[in-house]
Amino acid sequence: MSVLNTKPELLRELDLPEGYTPCCAVAPGKTDEVYSLREIPEDRIRVRTIE
Repeated sequence: MSVLNTKPELLRELDLPEGYTPCCAVAPGKTDEVYSLREIPEDRIRVRTIE
C-alpha cells in the first residue's frame, strides 16, 4: 500500500484503530461473473471507505 505511505492524509481518513496497518485495498467494479448467495455473519465484516 505504497500510496498510503506517501499520503498520510488518506491513512487518517480510514480512522483505523491504534496499531492497525492496512495491507491491501479493494476497488469494486462491475463484472459479468455470477455468484451464489451465501450467509456471512456481519461481525466478520468491517468496511471503511474514503470518499
